[in-house]
Amino acid sequence: MAPRIPAHIRDQIDTMLRSGARINDIVAATNTAYRTIWKLRKNLQDFGRVTRPRMKRSGRPKLIVETAEQVKLLQFVKDHPTAELDDMVQFIRREEGLVVSLATMSRYLKANGWPQRATKSLAAKTSAQPKAKPAQGPSHAQTGEPQNLSPPSGTSSTSFTKTAIACWKLMTSDLSPVSLFTAEGTEHIRQEDGSPNGEHYDPLREQHARDTSNPGSVFEPSRSHSGTKTGRYKRSDKTAHNPGMKAPLWVEGDEKGIVAFDQ
Repeated sequence: MAPRIPAHIRDQIDTMLRSGARINDIVAATNTAYRTIWKLRKNLQDFGRVTRPRMKRSGRPKLIVETAEQVKLLQFVKDHPTAELDDMVQFIRREEGLVVSLATMSRYLKANGWPQRATKSLAAKTSAQPKAKPAQGPSHAQTGEPQNLSPPSGTSSTSFTKTAIACWKLMTSDLSPVSLFTAEGTEHIRQEDGSPNGEHYDPLREQHARDTSNPGSVFEPSRSHSGTKTGRYKRSDKTAHNPGMKAPLWVEGDEKGIVAFDQ
């Protein structure tokens, strides 16, 4: 590498060296170090100039250099936007007999300013589109039909179905929860059902039948915060220690009626 000296002094040294002047005379005339003059003379002998020629940029040699190869590869990418690097490598090997690696193909695409493969953009567009939801039938709230529920363990299907129908009638009517189990509420539901025999599910009647068949249940009265008389059926010790005896329902009641709940 040539010493860093001003351009006009380097041109003067070049002229004096070509004219055959001695190194001591050039040092005295240009006020430059003897070693600098010696390096410039060696460059003149080796390269024909006082400065070394610039070295080529170091790096990997280009494998895809022909214009025809570039045009074919670009056309292949346009015709096959979702092609992977493997497909491009096989295309170049099949068409031009050029063996390149996946890394070489990737570097070549980036060096030429080509965008990323269209697979990413297509995937982004696909994910951005709203997905179609599966078709669903009308809900029970829209149709006005009671929802079919499976009875809990320990409850008969008939009792559970009747209880569900009574609850549905309560939600669709203007009656209060307490008046549902009074005479007025029972008559209202019986008229809506239109039963030919005039019978309707009565939770008090079913609870009375269960209490009669199960003497272990005891009704313990108590008072609520509002002063209304309430009570709850509880298992007696006989029922708790006898696994074969059927346990009664938990029942809450007040002065107007008793509401039965399955435990």
